[in-house]
Amino acid sequence: MQNRLSALGFALIVGAASVAGCAQAQTVPRKAAHLTLGGVTHTVSPAACSQDQSYRTLDLRDHDGRVEAVVLLSGYRAIPQWVKIRNVDGFTGSFWEGGVGS
Repeated sequence: MQNRLSALGFALIVGAASVAGCAQAQTVPRKAAHLTLGGVTHTVSPAACSQDQSYRTLDLRDHDGRVEAVVLLSGYRAIPQWVKIRNVDGFTGSFWEGGVGS
């Protein structure tokens, strides 16, 4: 269980790093996203991105799996707020900043 939670933390970092790819103008096709969970890297279609005020939402989908993450953009920082992982290699879990993961 602790390894999975560590992987969730790492997934948050990956999600925050991928915010830069969502911020660029879409003049060229975006590249595939890479998600690492439990030491296994998955290549998925580019993230769908949306923004509401200072919050950027990333949505990664592949086959039956899905990862959703929200980061707060503050100056030059992307601060992870939550991530939900659904059926990625059979794993489902979530992390909430200041809350309880499941």
